[in-house]
Amino acid sequence: MVARRTKITDNHAGLGGGGVYNTGTGTLTLDATKIVKNIAGTEGGGILNDGTVELNTATGATVVKNRPNSCVNVPGRPG
Repeated sequence: MVARRTKITDNHAGLGGGGVYNTGTGTLTLDATKIVKNIAGTEGGGILNDGTVELNTATGATVVKNRPNSCVNVPGRPG
């Protein structure tokens, strides 16, 4: 799946993955996508990844200002 020129903002999750919860065998590619100000109850306010995520920062993809942390299990991104 590819998300292109998308904004994911102001979402809430009771546990993890406030903005995006990615699970399964496919790859989620984020191109020019902004994941901002999402909230999760436990972890992964921006992205909780249990699959494969490609965050294409060269196209301007960003994950910022999410709580309690922006990314969990996303390669190259701090938790």
